[in-house]
Amino acid sequence: MVTDATLPDALIAYRSEQNLTQAQLANELGVSLRTIGNWELGRSMPQAAARRRVEAALGGELVMRDANAEASFEPTAIELKVAETLRVEMARNMLNQDEIAQAVGVSQSQFSKMLRGLRPMTVGQADRALRAVGHEGMVLP
Repeated sequence: MVTDATLPDALIAYRSEQNLTQAQLANELGVSLRTIGNWELGRSMPQAAARRRVEAALGGELVMRDANAEASFEPTAIELKVAETLRVEMARNMLNQDEIAQAVGVSQSQFSKMLRGLRPMTVGQADRALRAVGHEGMVLP
């Protein structure tokens, strides 16, 4: 099962496994190159017809959160630690949220919610954010 929170990483992994470029995946799914880029950055999610094609390509159901899901989101311990590390490194390196949000590929508003534990952060987003503040990225044991 792939969720809207894990779709960006799932698409990137699928492209890597299939040795596809974004353009090739866009052609396979019948969408534009820009659409694939936005999906991989978490900026937008597939609509009904495209969602069925994405599910077929990824081999599993794509579960989308409802509009109220973000309001009831509970961050994991890892997400809280990533957010804390980001705040410390941003202050230490005098970086603003706009710069990091751009590196992550989300809006400043979305990134702000991630930092406050109000919005989920994918592993890929966390890795890009940590690298943008000069950290080694997601270092997992």
